[in-house]
Amino acid sequence: MAPPPVTAHRSSRLVELHVENLAVLARATVLIGDGLTAVTGESGSGKSMLVTALQLLLGGRADTGAVRRNESETRVDARFEWEGGGGMSGETVVSRVVPVDGRSRAYIDGRPSTTAALAETVGRLLDLHGQHEQHRLATMSWRRSLLDGHCGVDTTVLDALRHQMVEISAEIAALGGSTTDRARELDLLTYQIEEIDRLDIDGPDEDTRIRSSIEQLGAVDDIRRRGGSAVELLDDDERLGAALRALDGLPGFDEEHSRLAGSIEDLRDLAASLRRTLEALDLDPSRLETEVQRLSALTDAKRKYGETLAEVLAFRDQAAERRDLLESHDERLGELDRRLAATTEEHRSESERVRCLRDEGARGLGELITQELRGLGMEHARIAVTVDGEDGSSVEFLFSSGPGERPRPVQRVASGGEAARCMLAIDLVHSRQTGPAHWPGTVVLDEVDSGLGGVAGTAVAEALRELASGRQVIAVTHMATVAAAADQQILVTKSVVASGADGEGMATSSVETVAGDSRVDELARMLAGRVDDTARGHARRLLRPASPTRRRGSG
Repeated sequence: MAPPPVTAHRSSRLVELHVENLAVLARATVLIGDGLTAVTGESGSGKSMLVTALQLLLGGRADTGAVRRNESETRVDARFEWEGGGGMSGETVVSRVVPVDGRSRAYIDGRPSTTAALAETVGRLLDLHGQHEQHRLATMSWRRSLLDGHCGVDTTVLDALRHQMVEISAEIAALGGSTTDRARELDLLTYQIEEIDRLDIDGPDEDTRIRSSIEQLGAVDDIRRRGGSAVELLDDDERLGAALRALDGLPGFDEEHSRLAGSIEDLRDLAASLRRTLEALDLDPSRLETEVQRLSALTDAKRKYGETLAEVLAFRDQAAERRDLLESHDERLGELDRRLAATTEEHRSESERVRCLRDEGARGLGELITQELRGLGMEHARIAVTVDGEDGSSVEFLFSSGPGERPRPVQRVASGGEAARCMLAIDLVHSRQTGPAHWPGTVVLDEVDSGLGGVAGTAVAEALRELASGRQVIAVTHMATVAAAADQQILVTKSVVASGADGEGMATSSVETVAGDSRVDELARMLAGRVDDTARGHARRLLRPASPTRRRGSG
């Protein structure tokens, strides 16, 4: 069942992810809960394969080189649960299959689909932030919507005025071009109307009646001969009269006598009717040529103005309306020009108002996002939101990582970790303004803590916890502080096993949810690179619920 648009969601979440034969992942099934989920593991363990699997569902390039050695295809399945407005809820299952040979295949709820439709469906439910995966930020409409939500811009009036301008301009164009063009069109319309009027068409079925008349005129001799013969035979009722006389007074045959008398009377009436019909028919052979010429004229009109006489008559009425419009051209054009000028001025004024709101809002939005970035360990980074165009509808998010660096569009210049943290900062700002109902239910962040440590890592962990309030967040991380802040932790480990008869080793990764002592051990490894009592002690302290702190930038 297809999910409703994101704006109609109350909630949605990724319930299950299944991956087969994707590089080091031979087979993995991951059950994902609510809140924040951390995906951890040593470098090279295969954590990124889970992100790659989700990229495939979002329409990413099907790289056959990622199909596991000695296997024929890679398969990714995901199950989402969602709730919409009006008590509507449902489940959506999506799949992507990448064969070694041939084209990839996509499925939605078990039915074949296009990759584009798959990406659109999954895009309503999941956002993936990482290197080269800034889907929303690369879309002008999304950037503009984000800014408008921040500064409270309502473009209903502006859009209505723009639509009116288009309609008035189209009507002006429909009136005709130059004076010479209008005169030429008027002459043509007048000629067409007069040509149809001269025909004086006697209804939409006149050609059908004429055809029937021509058939009669062409068979005049045969009609007269055979019709006259029928009358003579019906008039010759001597034998029937003799039969009637034979039955007259015959005991037991009164009914038959009465029926025969009635039949003879009916035949006489039929003969009289045939005679009257023959006398009424205009079977003058000289009319044939006239009727043929009339049918030819009607056929010529249909060739020019419509397939039927009804269409010819309709064409004439439309031509008359167009002629009347052109004849009143100057008066109507003046009225439309005045309306267009007034609407254009209203549109200019409204565009200026919206531009001012967007200009002012852009500065404030950029400052809020920059403040969040500094709380995420990017002390010298800056996001500037700029607008361009008459109404400020061209919106850019410009990123600079340090002083003296020229700001450029964030989706083009930020590294994987920087881009993920930029999106995290943007999500935090916007989430506080609109609430989670306006976003896909599942947010996936890859490399969000790349290159960070200490206080910055703790800030990222707190930011992820905040973002996960009201939605599902999955973070691929190498930081113990982020993993410890998660509601659920998924561990990816890699081992080498013998493969086939050649005995050649093959790397294989496994995926499991860790809890209790297993989670403590994994956090100890992340903290110290080893698992011992000291590292376990530090890990347990990380897992203890921390007192709420107010993050810088949380407002």
